[in-house]
Formats: sequence, structure tokens, C-alpha cells
Amino acid sequence: MLPDGCLVYAVHHKMALDANEKLEPYLWSRVLAIHFYNKVGHAVTVFVYKNFTFVYNPGLGSYPLYERPIYDPLELAEIIFPDTPIKKAYFLEPTFLLHYQTDSFSIIQ
Repeated sequence: MLPDGCLVYAVHHKMALDANEKLEPYLWSRVLAIHFYNKVGHAVTVFVYKNFTFVYNPGLGSYPLYERPIYDPLELAEIIFPDTPIKKAYFLEPTFLLHYQTDSFSIIQ
């Protein structure tokens, strides 16, 4: 099982933000993995810059999310998808992609 395109794009964007962070030390960013009830999951990148919370959604691009920093994954997911019941939300590090086995394509837990 390979990761969905949204996960790959979100991780790629997060890595770009990490590189940018070396130049701009006031930027916090994480890949947010979201699981919905009875739906496919989704991944986005969230970042805080100058006390504003932004989101990068692969299908929509970047946009401001809230006028204060938000660091709680569930709160972020509920703001991004207000009309969709969230099963769980958590931050995912880019090293997650390195845990795929090439012979069976299963996740090492």
C-alpha cells in the first residue's frame, strides 16, 4: 500500500518549509494526518508564521486558517474540515515514508 498523493505532497511541502525554517527561524510547521469516519483520510501541512496559522492543502494551495497559533492536531483538523466528523488527527513526521517495505509495501509498525 503506497501513501496517497495528498500525503506525499504534504510531506514534500513540510520538507520545503523545514528548509525555509533555516532561513526564517520563526516558522513552525507539521504534516497533519486526518482520519475521518467512513471516508478516506487526508494529509495537509499546517504552519504558524507571525502568530497566524496557515494550512497548505494539496488540492487548494496555502491559505490563512486562524489569527492565532494553533498547535493541537484535533483542533486544527476540526477547523479545516468543520462539517466532517474527525475520527483522529495527529502530526506525522516525513520519516514515516521511509518505513515502507519495498518487498511487501506494508507499513512497519
